[in-house]
Amino acid sequence: MTGGAGVGSDHCGVRHAGRLALVLSAVLLTAPLTAPALAQSATPVATVERGTLLAAADFETLPQAIPGALGMDDIVGKEAVRRLVPGRPLRASDVRDPLSVERGAEVTLVLAAGALEITAPGRALSGGATGDTIRVQSATSRTPITAIVTGPGRVSVQ
Repeated sequence: MTGGAGVGSDHCGVRHAGRLALVLSAVLLTAPLTAPALAQSATPVATVERGTLLAAADFETLPQAIPGALGMDDIVGKEAVRRLVPGRPLRASDVRDPLSVERGAEVTLVLAAGALEITAPGRALSGGATGDTIRVQSATSRTPITAIVTGPGRVSVQ
């Protein structure tokens, strides 16, 4: 042994403190590698049209998990972005949070400062789910404004 009491080096030149390093090396080399568990993939039982709010009854799980595919917990309560067909696993790009404001819809613009809240009518220039940033237009000034969707038909402006 070299370098002090109980310290040596193995055949690869790695320094270790006696038998403990050898035992740990053996355990690490023989431990089975496991892949992370995949969620069961969901597919529609019938064609689902774009814009449909998704419910568990509209889907079944495939017998195998498919990497990148969504499971039931990921899709229930979401909205279909495109037409969904049976047998095809759903991906993140197939669904979104339901829109709280549709493009062209009348909205209430809300400007809040402390206890003061001012509201005005407006129109959505784009659609969005709660929390999304969208463009709206004030009904009185026709000025485009950036706003955050706070709920159905309501946006917050700064």
